[in-house]
Amino acid sequence: MSEAQKDKKVELIEAIKKFRIDVAKFKIAYDSEGPNVEGISPKDAAERLRRFKEEFDLHNRNYEIYMRGEKLFGIPHKPNEDLEKVKKEITKLSRL
Repeated sequence: MSEAQKDKKVELIEAIKKFRIDVAKFKIAYDSEGPNVEGISPKDAAERLRRFKEEFDLHNRNYEIYMRGEKLFGIPHKPNEDLEKVKKEITKLSRL
């Protein structure tokens, strides 16, 4: 592996660490401010769902890019449980 490849691998590993932290923060915000919060109106819930779905889509695209990078560099992939949980909830809510 060349020095440039080693540098890119290190950059990828650091980016994935930061991504996992960002997703954890996103999950906390989703749980406390998302469409499932009790006592909000259906209109507010729909708006929150839209907003969080847009943010989820960005995180999910990055997740897919990082998975490809892991595969490219032979890094073991660790599923992101927070992202999967939000994905399931958003999918269910979007059907309503």
